[in-house]
This record gives sequence, structure tokens and C-alpha cells, in this order.
Amino acid sequence: NLPELVHISRFLPDVYGQAATIRDLALSFFSVEIPVYARELYRFEDSDGALYEMTRLPMGHSCSPELMHILTAVLAGHPRYVLPEFAVGNDVTVRIWIDNIRYTGPRDTVVSLGERLDSMEGPSALGVLWKKKDSQTGVTQYEFLGAFWDHVRHLVRLGAKNLFKLPISI
Repeated sequence: NLPELVHISRFLPDVYGQAATIRDLALSFFSVEIPVYARELYRFEDSDGALYEMTRLPMGHSCSPELMHILTAVLAGHPRYVLPEFAVGNDVTVRIWIDNIRYTGPRDTVVSLGERLDSMEGPSALGVLWKKKDSQTGVTQYEFLGAFWDHVRHLVRLGAKNLFKLPISI
């Protein structure tokens, strides 16, 4: 299941970790191939009677965000989705939101996890890539999911993109 939207206070402990590593999958939905045996579930017919079968996960399909979330969680080594030997350690918090990954915790550990993500064959085997511009490793200040996170001052506030979208008050 996708994580439910909960009060921000549930995420505030994350900012007390030394640092964070962030990854975001590029073109994630369009990169996930539907296995041949499941393609019949994604068949449709047009008004002329031509039959089509999707080969890639459709972004607008109701289950696509949940499938993408699970796939990303497995790549990240989230303990809820992988065997213990593939899970991140107890000293790290891993947050997944559909195709975004954030590790928080000891700097050396989150840097190592970022390097593991970059070197693993999982993303490329699935046909997905990391967004280089959104990849950050061992940082103490960054934006993640619309918020600005500061591990030095232990604060969270609205991110620049969200502030830009808000109306100006007088």
C-alpha cells in the first residue's frame, strides 16, 4: 500500500539524522515493462475493432503508483519489502514515495547506500534510470517531496517550488 498522508510531525525525526541521500527514478512509469503473461490484462479495443496490448506500465492506471512504489521500495532495500539480508540497516530511515527514495542517518552509511544504488544492476535491469539532477548523496540541506529539510538546524519548511506556487499575501 502507498503510505498514507499523515501529519508532518511523523517525519520530523528524519531531520535529526546526520545526512541524507536522495534518488528519483527518471521516466519511471514508462520504463516498467509489463511481463508477457500479464499483458492480456492491459488489452483494449479501439472503435474500429483493432486490438491493442500495452507493453509498458501506464501512468494513469489506478494501480500504477502502487506498483511503482513497491518496485522503488525493493530497489531501496526497504525492510518491509525485501529479505533481511537485502534490507537497509536499523540505523537508517528509508522513505519511499512512488519513485523517490530518501535515506537519512549516519553520513557514512547514507553515502554508502547511495553508492550501492548507483552501482546496482536493479534499476538498469528494469530499464529505469536515476535522475542525475535530483540525485544527492550525503547532503544536510535539500528538498524532498515539496519540503526543504535542514539536518544542521533540524528544521523542515515548505520547499521553494511550493512557495512559488502559493499566492502572495499582503
